[in-house]
Amino acid sequence: MPSENNLIEALQCLDDKSFNNEAGRLRAVEALTLAVSKIQRPWDIVWQHCWVNPATTACTKTLIDAGVFAKWVEAGGGDKTCAELAELTKTDPVLIRRLIRQISGQNLVIETAEDTYKPTPWVKALAADQALANVYGGLYHF
Repeated sequence: MPSENNLIEALQCLDDKSFNNEAGRLRAVEALTLAVSKIQRPWDIVWQHCWVNPATTACTKTLIDAGVFAKWVEAGGGDKTCAELAELTKTDPVLIRRLIRQISGQNLVIETAEDTYKPTPWVKALAADQALANVYGGLYHF
């Protein structure tokens, strides 16, 4: 069995380009999901189900509705502070900061400096694909 440090290092090197094909990527996702379920304790699972998932969904929906992702990508998709994102969307910077911090904790945006974030492929996909963004509760817009 690999050492804890070797295992963590190997996992940190993974990305969607680590696989030769989609089938291999999906097999890895399945194996990683199973591995996470084996190391989580019951309280970890409850925390994820009852707090993290609903809070992340609510934050994502609010950011979509405020136009944050779309405006961010339209502005070049580079690193932005929460104040800059708020300015782009004419929204409250404190609100944007709180929402972005929540999704940053789920690695959905990447914090590059204090209060500065860069978008991930997920953000870019939500900005480009309204049907994908609608999965976050936007079905009432139809």
